[in-house]
Amino acid sequence: MNIPVKVAPRSAMTAEAVQLDPDNLEMVACWCRGNIKGRKLPRERRVIDFLDHNQEEQRVYCGHYVVREPTGVLIVFRDEGAFRAAYQQTGP
Repeated sequence: MNIPVKVAPRSAMTAEAVQLDPDNLEMVACWCRGNIKGRKLPRERRVIDFLDHNQEEQRVYCGHYVVREPTGVLIVFRDEGAFRAAYQQTGP
């Protein structure tokens, strides 16, 4: 049975991403509505805890990436290679 179909390419999704580092802890915590833990530790050893879209706690360490998709879903990438494979980086 031949059914006429149309090709309907999906538009590219653009997400926002930030890599956590000691200098942007406060801004990233605010951006993902998280809490900084380990305030008595050196800045590079502090972490951010936040709730994801499933209301599960996520922990982000310096060097990890936090991605906000257009739907508002936050995703943590703990591996830079995985982040770069999933998202094409533009800008600084």
